[in-house]
Amino acid sequence: QEQEKYEASAQLLTKLINNLHNGILVTDESRKIIFANQKFCEMHQLDMPAEELIGTNHYDLLHNEQIRYAEKEHIIERVKLVTRFKEVVLSDELELPGGVIVSRDYLPLMLGEADKGAIWKFRDITSSRNIERRFENQRLFYESILNNISADIAVFDADHRFMFVNPKAVKDAFLRKWLIGKTNEDYCRYRNLPLSIAEEREEYFNQAVRERKMIYREEKIEWGGQSTVYQMRCLFPVFRDNGVFEMLIVYGLDITDRILAEQALQTSMDTFASSFNYSGIGKALITLDGKWLEVNDKICELTGYTREELCQCYCDDITYPDDRQVDNYFKDQLLTKEVPAYTIQKRFISSQRHIITTSITVSIVWDNDENPKYYIFDIVDISRQKELTDEIHRKNAELEATGTSLNNKISQLEELNHIIAHNLRGPAANISMLADRLIMADDDPAAEEEPFTKEEAGQIIHESSIRLTNSLNTLMELMQIKLNVDIASEDCDLRELINDITKQLYGIIFEKQAKITLNLEIDVIKYPKIYLESILYNLISNAIKYCKPGEIPFIEIGSTVVEGRVVIFVKDNGLGIDLEKYREKVFKLNQVFHRGYDSKGVGLYLIKNQIESLGGSIKLLSKVNEGCEFIVTL
Repeated sequence: QEQEKYEASAQLLTKLINNLHNGILVTDESRKIIFANQKFCEMHQLDMPAEELIGTNHYDLLHNEQIRYAEKEHIIERVKLVTRFKEVVLSDELELPGGVIVSRDYLPLMLGEADKGAIWKFRDITSSRNIERRFENQRLFYESILNNISADIAVFDADHRFMFVNPKAVKDAFLRKWLIGKTNEDYCRYRNLPLSIAEEREEYFNQAVRERKMIYREEKIEWGGQSTVYQMRCLFPVFRDNGVFEMLIVYGLDITDRILAEQALQTSMDTFASSFNYSGIGKALITLDGKWLEVNDKICELTGYTREELCQCYCDDITYPDDRQVDNYFKDQLLTKEVPAYTIQKRFISSQRHIITTSITVSIVWDNDENPKYYIFDIVDISRQKELTDEIHRKNAELEATGTSLNNKISQLEELNHIIAHNLRGPAANISMLADRLIMADDDPAAEEEPFTKEEAGQIIHESSIRLTNSLNTLMELMQIKLNVDIASEDCDLRELINDITKQLYGIIFEKQAKITLNLEIDVIKYPKIYLESILYNLISNAIKYCKPGEIPFIEIGSTVVEGRVVIFVKDNGLGIDLEKYREKVFKLNQVFHRGYDSKGVGLYLIKNQIESLGGSIKLLSKVNEGCEFIVTL
């Protein structure tokens, strides 16, 4: 009877095990299989009845080629390890072909201290593990989004404790991990922030939960007095289907740049408003179609109209009729950005019908899309200034009328004085040099190196003295008539004039061995002779004086006609003048460009005034160490 009961229990147990959804493998103390159900064979893709496994060594089964565990050697070593220690092992995961994942439990069978074998239970967890993986991948996906979003993200549970913080909110990974389960108060203590921040956050937390809606707030954080940060925070409460509060999602954006820009803008607006309203000159904003948009008190005082009256009319309504179109051209330049601003005179008519002369400066304001918004007018009353200016002009005209004659006489005397000084310098130097030869003893060794004999020197001195006397007589006669009348033009022979000048400069020409060539298309010129001689004398003497040391001076003198006017040029190969440095000073008085020469800086100033007084002009082309070319248009 006991045997029957045992067999009946064994059959029932076997039937139950065979119908389990788990694979079962039972081994004895010698590792031989004494039982296996069909589910075990199906899981391991063994194409045989489970009964055939009975009597097989467990280790031999693991080496069976039909059982294809991933990392099979590792699994075999694991089996040996757990059977050695004979302790319960649950949930070892094994991977089979086709992505099947099996969870294995090891249950040792002990009878007291005696080893009676073991039960191995296998269950297919592929579906649940795939679900877990899917949820994990989904979690990682959303967490990746939250971690990479450009906003601070934090999630709090119902107890106001951190559940999640993204790297944007807290960059330190250690601190992020530490925060989980902590409160805002813990965070403030950790960062040495005022606890008032935590209290304020708790208050908004409770408000969002209480009102059951999203709320916004701006937060200012001062980091230890070193920097100030402004953030816009959004608090979004999440409730379950049954209405129970579950969590609070908080996200924040750094709005420091926006706040600072707003503060700067407000400061700029306040500054502009103060400058606009309290300026000592009239200021107004005018629409593009000319309507008064905004005016300050000075405009009202100037025109006699109230602010309300002006803002209901157009600028042209109070503009003097003749001046209404005076600035249209400049407005077009403003709108095309050719000029940033312009200033003109404009007349307005006050409420008392008085004409007000003003100076207005107009600029334009553009929006972010580079579209014009309105004009800014700065208006200054210059009525009294205009009256005084007109009076000064009248007085000046009277003074000019009475002083013209005197100025002409003084100017003429100064010019004649300079002409005399320059025209006598050459002959005097020539005579001085030749006189040294006359007083030199015949037995003086230096006499052999002199280019002239005493007789030749005496003859040249004689000729120079005659020319000097003639020049003095001419200048004296000219001085007498110059006080009351202009110098008369006469036919001047250029070749003859140049020949006379070279004779006056004979000494320095001989000394420098200068070569002078003429390229004259015009020989006779109608011009005041004394002026033309002075002009050519200065240009030729300068060309010789400022030659390059050790080089022979080459001077070309030419004349031609350009657009009906006579043009004379004098060109040399001398030192030249640095025009990039001295362009504006070339023809100024007392300007010297080469040191170490006998120069007073008067010659070029003199001839420029002579030429321009008769309606001509002079210009210079020059490069350093390449010479000068003076071009005179008569």
